Amino acid sequence: MLSVSAVSFFLAAAMPRHTVRVHSPMTICLGDRFQRLILEFLPLRLPGVAEPILSPAMLGVALIMTGITGLLFGIIPALRGTAGEAAADLKAGARTSASLRGSRLRSALVVAQVAVSVVLLIGSGLLIRSFILLTSVNPGFDSRNLLTAEVRLPAAEYPPGEKRVHFFSSLLEKIRAIPGVRAVGIINQLPIRDPYNNTYVYAASRPPIDPGDRKTAFQRTVFPGYFAAMGIPLMAGRDVQDTDREGMPPVLVISETMARELFPGENPVGQKIVADFGQPATAEATGVVGDVMCNSLSDNRKWTMYGSYRQRRLSTMRLAVRTFANPTSIAGAVRDELRALDPNIPLAHIATLESWIARSTAGSRVITVLLSLFAASAMLLSAMGLYGVLAYYVVQRRHEIGVRIAIGACRRNVMTMVLCRGIWLVMLGLVIGIAASLAAGRLVRQLLFGMQPADPATFIGVGLFFTAAALMACSVPAWRATWVDPAIALQAE
Repeated sequence: MLSVSAVSFFLAAAMPRHTVRVHSPMTICLGDRFQRLILEFLPLRLPGVAEPILSPAMLGVALIMTGITGLLFGIIPALRGTAGEAAADLKAGARTSASLRGSRLRSALVVAQVAVSVVLLIGSGLLIRSFILLTSVNPGFDSRNLLTAEVRLPAAEYPPGEKRVHFFSSLLEKIRAIPGVRAVGIINQLPIRDPYNNTYVYAASRPPIDPGDRKTAFQRTVFPGYFAAMGIPLMAGRDVQDTDREGMPPVLVISETMARELFPGENPVGQKIVADFGQPATAEATGVVGDVMCNSLSDNRKWTMYGSYRQRRLSTMRLAVRTFANPTSIAGAVRDELRALDPNIPLAHIATLESWIARSTAGSRVITVLLSLFAASAMLLSAMGLYGVLAYYVVQRRHEIGVRIAIGACRRNVMTMVLCRGIWLVMLGLVIGIAASLAAGRLVRQLLFGMQPADPATFIGVGLFFTAAALMACSVPAWRATWVDPAIALQAE
């Protein structure tokens, strides 16, 4: 019942923002606390999740599901209780014994709970390890203290030409003069924030015989100083310069992997590269910079080429402003400088680059958190079920335990007997759960990064963790069994 209610409340918290709020003071208090907990882990910019609001409809669903669960699992024991024979029960006195069928059913339910819990724990363990690996990937740039924003020039007022170059050059100088600004870069598409936009490329000296052999590279347009602002190292050659203007030979700065694979064993600086935009265009590689994750942290495509803005004058560009302190503190000053140049152009999509990276991993984080919550709930229910079965087992065998103690059995033997029964159920559930996890590994393969579904460390860790939790659940009934009073247990005789 607890798990059903928790799931219902979670769904209620994720309702869209047009949902009607609940006005009960107790509901608002509990709901606000639960919503704040959700906000700590889950992003609310995902499709279909606008604002965490508790609705009367979802609260009603929670109550109805809780009631149905209680009735469903309460009817069967009630029916079994009314089916007994009073005379036989009175004759048995204090010596009670459960039917073999009932004992097997309870044990089977515990084994099933353990198996399901192990599957969920292994799945959440794989996702947690995968998420840690994903967030520890080096993106190729330094995202700390980096504010990003978008500037879109109206095509009618700023046609392709020198006016665009002058506007962005002036904005670049004004932002650099803001106190607290360390460096400024301008690019048409920031890494991870603005993915894709790739085109076919090949070395001019080695054109591909088969068009299918062509590789693609991400195409970016930058102002001088962008690489320094982003913390992207210059490996060889030079950065784009103000002298790389329209009418001059096209230039490109390429990524390290692209340089190594496009010109193996050669110096890439000075080499000619053909970019196929439907119409082939040749440019000279003037520099090599470090690899950058352009699409996402999990996308390993690293071929990137950077051209000069003065040779490709776009209307929409993105700012990357590196600061000495909190980057959001200079957002107002950047907006003021833009307004001073043209009050009709807004500064759009202001956010730190770290927040954009966090958004790119939001889907993985949500799935990991949700599965972990379900796994924790399942493990708790399994521990409670195991405790209940063993506690009932001790009560049902109180007479036998009393006889054992009366004829000289030590308390350690009694505890071992109860623990062995519990561990047997846990081990059987573990084996089934691990086998099911191995079989279902292909279902989570697409969600994993940098690891395989049959990760030995995860399987061993989950097995040990669940065994420790099960031992704690078994220890209380086992300890209680050692304190059975033989005199009271034998009174039935």
